[in-house]
Amino acid sequence: AWFESQKHYSLPVMRAASAAVLLLSFQSGALFVPELKTSSELLGWAQFLLAVLLLFRKTVPVSGLGILLLYIDGIVMYGWFHMLDYAVFLGVGYYLMVNSLANPKIKGTGLITLYVTLGLSLASLAI
Repeated sequence: AWFESQKHYSLPVMRAASAAVLLLSFQSGALFVPELKTSSELLGWAQFLLAVLLLFRKTVPVSGLGILLLYIDGIVMYGWFHMLDYAVFLGVGYYLMVNSLANPKIKGTGLITLYVTLGLSLASLAI
């Protein structure tokens, strides 16, 4: 019951945490995590821009789409198998994209997708 009463805090927490990850990645010259180093300055600035977009409610879905595109770029750079460790970022991007939609059925898939991709990330770390 307590978790249900705190549900309205989920988007602000996800926005703040995602922005923090993107800003730290921008600062360290990496894609999402320090292990995924990149020499692309454009990629760093893209992460900075996505973090800024998370400040405004209307641009949160755009930032979610950007996170999905960054993940695809990570697949191109590091391969899909290596990026399985970071599948949670797919869930984060999707969650941010659908959370502002009016359709409750589609909006409800955001948290489920986040759970599944987090589980996939944790399971791939065990391999």
